This record gives sequence, C-alpha cells and structure tokens, in this order.
Amino acid sequence: MGGITVDIEDRDIQRLIEIADRKVPLFRRSVERVIRKYTLLITAEVKRNLSKPGSGRIYQRGGRTHQASAPGEPPATDTGNLRAGVHDLVAGLAAEIAVQAGYADDLEFGTGKLSPGTTMVISLDD
Repeated sequence: MGGITVDIEDRDIQRLIEIADRKVPLFRRSVERVIRKYTLLITAEVKRNLSKPGSGRIYQRGGRTHQASAPGEPPATDTGNLRAGVHDLVAGLAAEIAVQAGYADDLEFGTGKLSPGTTMVISLDD
C-alpha cells in the first residue's frame, strides 16, 4: 500500500523514560499524553491543509470544474479521498501519522509531470 508515513521515535527519550520510570512512575504517562496531544494536533493540521482550495490552474474533469494547487501548495481538495486517508496511531512513546492513499507519494514528492506538494512538510513546519 502506498502512502506517506511519519514516525516519531527517539532513543534518547526512551532512555530518559526508562530512568524516570524507576524514579517517577507518572512521568511516562505524562510524556505519552504529550505525544498523543501533538500527534492529534499534527493530524488535524494535515487534514486542515488538505481542505484548502487550490490557487493553480482551472480545468474541466468529469463534467465538473477543478482548480488544482499551485506548486508548493498542499494538494487541492477534489474528492476528499486523500484527506479521509489521514490516520494516526499512538502506541506508548511512538506515534505515526500516515496518509493512506495510493497516490499520496506522488502528490507529496512529485512525478515527472507533477511538482512536489507539501502535505506533511507544511503541517510539520506550521
């Protein structure tokens, strides 16, 4: 299955948590809550970016008008399939945000005919 995956893991944080687990049992749960909170915030930001209209060229497709995104913009909403494919998973100290659409890689990284987009990059930079 194609798609984009962002993994959030850090061995140094894991080591810190192991030390803290011996000293302060509540610390691990607090860090897990922070990871969960920021994963949800990033996921919401990705979906928000995928809800914006494009400012690129306008064309007809399938009997309807579509305005594409301009180079460097997140992909313009067309069917909503890309946005609906954004999911996150938090397991302890690891988090993953994935865009589960077969064409997500092409939209993010570009192809010979398509300029790279910024679905995840803008979301992580904002």
